[in-house]
Amino acid sequence: MLVFNDVLAPGNTYRLRDVIAWIQNGNVVFEAVLMGPDGADVWIRAWLSDENSTLSESASGPHKTGDRISISVPIPFDVDPGITINAFARIESAPLKTEHVVGATLRLLSEG
Repeated sequence: MLVFNDVLAPGNTYRLRDVIAWIQNGNVVFEAVLMGPDGADVWIRAWLSDENSTLSESASGPHKTGDRISISVPIPFDVDPGITINAFARIESAPLKTEHVVGATLRLLSEG
């Protein structure tokens, strides 16, 4: 599992809690608890990037605060094994209104 650190610190209301991720069937699977005002709609977006660009991204539909959710981001087939990529997740209080971002570094290993 990956250890996540704040990239954009949470404000007073919305944040991701207990963020974990693992590789499963060619995807990075993120799991987190969505925190904010009771019963509020929130969205989560997760992505993989290298030092130059976004490699792959997934976004959820609305969830309720307090939900523990999972979101999968496919690892692109053309990513070279052995490179280091970054894994990020963020919570949004409205679509594309970012409240908190976490990130971790992931080194892909070749199979075999």
